[in-house]
Amino acid sequence: MDYRQAVLRGSLGAHEALDHLGLNRKIKEGLRQVDVFECLKQLGIVTVCRPLDGLLGAYTKHDNVNGILVSTNRRLPIQRFTAAHELGHYWLKHEMSVDSEESINAARRRSNVPLQEVEAEVFAAEFILPRALVGYTIRRQNYAKQDLRNPETIYQLSLRLGVSYSATRVALQNHKFISRYESQLASGVKPISIKKKLLEGLDLDASHPDVFHITEIDDNGYMLSNEDDIIIIDLPEHSASGYLWDDFKGYDTIKTLTDIHELRTPGSTGGLTKRRVVLTGSEVTALHTQEKRPWEANLALNSFNITLDCRGRESGLPRAYNQ
Repeated sequence: MDYRQAVLRGSLGAHEALDHLGLNRKIKEGLRQVDVFECLKQLGIVTVCRPLDGLLGAYTKHDNVNGILVSTNRRLPIQRFTAAHELGHYWLKHEMSVDSEESINAARRRSNVPLQEVEAEVFAAEFILPRALVGYTIRRQNYAKQDLRNPETIYQLSLRLGVSYSATRVALQNHKFISRYESQLASGVKPISIKKKLLEGLDLDASHPDVFHITEIDDNGYMLSNEDDIIIIDLPEHSASGYLWDDFKGYDTIKTLTDIHELRTPGSTGGLTKRRVVLTGSEVTALHTQEKRPWEANLALNSFNITLDCRGRESGLPRAYNQ
């Protein structure tokens, strides 16, 4: 078997697994992210997340018992991709594997690594970022083709898919949403520069792991985040007509850092304004707000709902196993 055959086998295996687990149907029904840990649970694979010195993950099997280890030394997007890589080893009936960051990067570079690592890495990319899911998310966000060339768009897309900026960029290229050249240009932009731009004027440090920019398009969305992430919610507000969004109060699991009303077109009067709320969260919070006139409490012009899952990285037995 050569490299090309390994790529094809990994890709075919991912599509078979997606179909077997019913994920292709769920994507059509509105699935936001592939829950790889739930998939491991469904397949009866013993999975544990623990500190691993120098390793991202491992796949083991003994006496018909399959096991997967995932490092807790990386954030949730990396954990999810690593778990998909180890799932690839299981699904493709590989031998046991111990996977370091170096070995996985070598597989991505087509370096001198066992072809089973190439297969598992291709499987992971196709499984956690299938073309249908990426395409549905692009359409849900109303991104035009030219928007996908913008690193800021790629970054926000990655947050909605629950994977890294790099993995999303490569998936966009592999699925032919952007060209190889456009992907290479985006690879030269570091997420920290995107975060700095998002945080301008907020007096916040861009060293925060991720910065979500949420708008009305994300209504009824589900975001995977971390306690130290920054979440910016921008909603259009018809304040000139007396309509204001409800405050995000009464939630024990969120902390509001900034809450401001500002004109969308500075210097104008009577126009549409923007409500900007900047917050951090913990646990799972279903946020709900309505745009109402204070004197018409029972009449809402608009509503906005979003679920923020701020539990972050997995540790010990994955959360899916406790449900």
